[in-house]
Amino acid sequence: MVNDLEIIEGCARHERKAQKMLYDKYSRFLLGICMRYSSDRAEAEDILQDSFLKIYFSIDDFSGAGSFAGWLRKIAVNTSITHYHKNLKHRYHVEIEE
Repeated sequence: MVNDLEIIEGCARHERKAQKMLYDKYSRFLLGICMRYSSDRAEAEDILQDSFLKIYFSIDDFSGAGSFAGWLRKIAVNTSITHYHKNLKHRYHVEIEE
């Protein structure tokens, strides 16, 4: 089994294998977080994908201070909240009948 440090270093080098291992290891955990902030599973999956893109592009910003899972969780929560605020105007849309 590969540890988190090896996965982080692989993702920093943009290795697809390391990115897949990161996704496989943490996707269920992060999907659960995204589900708490979304109205359905499809929306949560979209948020999850956005979260992983942010994780992959900013993995170099992980300093090692604190837990890696906590850092991932923070990104997923912030992405979920941003998605919620962007789509808030569409949540209460009511069709007007003539």
